[in-house]
Amino acid sequence: TGNRVSYQLFQGCTCVYEGSKTSTTVKNLKPFTSYVFRIRATNSSDEGPYSGPALITTNEGVPGPPGEVHNEGKPQHNSIKISWTPPLNPNGTLTGYNIYSDGKRVGVIGIDKLSYTVKDLPHSTSIPIQIAPVTAAGEGEKSVPIMCSTLNLSDYPPKKPILSTSGGANEINVSWIDPPKQLGPIDHYELVMNGEVIYSGKEQGTE
Repeated sequence: TGNRVSYQLFQGCTCVYEGSKTSTTVKNLKPFTSYVFRIRATNSSDEGPYSGPALITTNEGVPGPPGEVHNEGKPQHNSIKISWTPPLNPNGTLTGYNIYSDGKRVGVIGIDKLSYTVKDLPHSTSIPIQIAPVTAAGEGEKSVPIMCSTLNLSDYPPKKPILSTSGGANEINVSWIDPPKQLGPIDHYELVMNGEVIYSGKEQGTE
């Protein structure tokens, strides 16, 4: 009957298959990674020579989560700026990042940027922000949510009122209106003449 031939498949220096079949599936490999395989035939008498090396690269996979995510810049009343670092395990060629605010995708950017400003947010609130890297295989794992807060409108100093005056020889009538796009509430007004406060109150005018 002769000696029965079996085969040994090596991944690098590790034998990952031994048997009489002429095909097998090697599992638990990393995505987008190159591996070198060799095979040799054996029988009860001896071991044959190795084949030439076969270099095989696995397909791309979805990436792991990005690195550290930070809340950047000064807080604003309606926007949040965030930054992050690339994923430690891209598992392929990164094509971009998806940005999520409170679980909803609000932005898509390319790999040339590692920061993003989430806009049109309500004031005085905390919102979870997440980043998800993307490869050709799809969207990867999202980052752990970080809570980012927008400013309370009362944290903003009032803008300059718009001033108008009229009067005669012995008196001046001074009036004013709130500036456009005033953010925070106004508690009261102070009118200063020659370095001295001559009016303090809620009314928008004095004589």
